[in-house]
Amino acid sequence: MYSKYEKILTLPRFVLGLAGAAVIALMWRFAGLAWPTAAALAVMLLTALAASRLVSFLHDNNVSPNAVTIAGLIASLAAICPLAQGRFEAAFVLVCASGLLDTLDGYLARRFSADGRRGGFLDSVTDRVSDAAIFGGLIVHYAARGRILWVCIGLAAMAGAYMVSYVRAKAECHLDKLETGLGGERPDRIIALVVTGLAGRPEIGLVYVVVFSWLTTVRRFAAAWTRLDG
Repeated sequence: MYSKYEKILTLPRFVLGLAGAAVIALMWRFAGLAWPTAAALAVMLLTALAASRLVSFLHDNNVSPNAVTIAGLIASLAAICPLAQGRFEAAFVLVCASGLLDTLDGYLARRFSADGRRGGFLDSVTDRVSDAAIFGGLIVHYAARGRILWVCIGLAAMAGAYMVSYVRAKAECHLDKLETGLGGERPDRIIALVVTGLAGRPEIGLVYVVVFSWLTTVRRFAAAWTRLDG
């Protein structure tokens, strides 16, 4: 659950709507998005614009943050086949939906003080499964086409993504908080992969993940090392 990214959902609706519409229009113009893809992105933008009312509706109807977390997991698992088949628009629409749900579950939990430590635990576990689904689907895609270099880069990206979370989790066994980042946290990775994937160039997103996830890992390790007792 990423409270700093939830701030996007609380921006003035005019600002959020204008920015989101501009991104969709630019991708339509320059990335050649199919109209169903653009329509799906527009629906997700409208969902983000209505986030406050939506989480109130979910709460009033006894939908827990954990249920939203599981829905996000299902969306990412559904992306495996289209990723492996190279149907990137369909795949990354699902990844984008998963990311939106992953933001909404935290927003819902924090707004209504729901689920507590169990919710945070479930969220962390499902995030790792979702990461495996996304990177695994891409790795299968490149392996089936004999693109061994990109298989290796995909494996490096997956390892980096896991290390970002592992170093923090291990450090926080001994420290209160370790929130040091350098553009390699999960929301950053998802945004990079979705934007480049919808443009048909997920390789650029994978390179981003490799570079910034490992930079974040090293920075977190160094920060923890200096704070831990000998």
